[in-house]
Amino acid sequence: MTFWRKWRRAEPEAAPAEPQAAAPQTTLVPEIVLLSAPRSGTNFFCECLVDLPEIMGLYEIFNRGGVYGADRGNQLAILSEVSGVEASAASDPELVALFREHPLEALRALRETAERVGQSVVSYKIFPNQLSDEALERILADDHRIPLILVRSRLDVFVSYEKARQSKTWKNADTSAMRPTIDVDEFVEWARGNDAWFTSLADTLDRLGRPYRMLSYAEDVDVPKPQLIADLHATLVEDGVAVSLPAKSPGVRFQRQDVVAEPFAKVAGGEELRAELVARGLLDYALGEPLSGRGGRHGLVAATGGDTAS
Repeated sequence: MTFWRKWRRAEPEAAPAEPQAAAPQTTLVPEIVLLSAPRSGTNFFCECLVDLPEIMGLYEIFNRGGVYGADRGNQLAILSEVSGVEASAASDPELVALFREHPLEALRALRETAERVGQSVVSYKIFPNQLSDEALERILADDHRIPLILVRSRLDVFVSYEKARQSKTWKNADTSAMRPTIDVDEFVEWARGNDAWFTSLADTLDRLGRPYRMLSYAEDVDVPKPQLIADLHATLVEDGVAVSLPAKSPGVRFQRQDVVAEPFAKVAGGEELRAELVARGLLDYALGEPLSGRGGRHGLVAATGGDTAS
């Protein structure tokens, strides 16, 4: 099947329209869709999904820089064959264009790739501004996709983002020694935009009648790797996804970039920042997470207990 080549011959000179979806398949490979923001522990989370044997796990597949995770093993060669894109790297511009301009067809190619490599589940993550609202809604509407929304304390995310931005290092680097200066107005503007994206996601899923889980970095993800793998396994099994635990405990591949836990100890003038947030009535907001007051299913299923859903 050569989806991409076929589309390009038929495309007009204007911006390409989303191709019509093919007739539904009898059984679709389940897709675990992690919806989150950068600096929220998503690489570690996705790494743990990868370690469940049935899952063909990827990372940011709609990033303008690459289809991250697609080059593991022989996946890229098969994805190239399935899609018709002759990609030698996950950053190949034509492969990136396929995923960003025709996401539904790209996901169909990923499902076929998973079947060809002998895996029965696909996982990936989506960040704000990577897809149009319309494209994202079309992805979330299909019931073979399992949405998981992962949030983290607003201030922790912003500080981590500032450290990564200023150091130009986004993974596997220790930024604990950095102490960026935080402008409260800039932080609040960013946080409100982030909140709006998460609220829009939850509203869309509710309107579509799609079940989803809301996960907290502090409660669900900031745990030892074996525990997170076990909890993910228990959660997916309860939600109807057939997965098994790995035969042996995998090592940690992604390095935590900041070993300092207390947010005000991570920045320059931390106590002054705290005082300003208190004076402006923003301390609880800064330390809180998006969607924290929203009803629904919160948390992973504990491997030794029950669901924390409300």
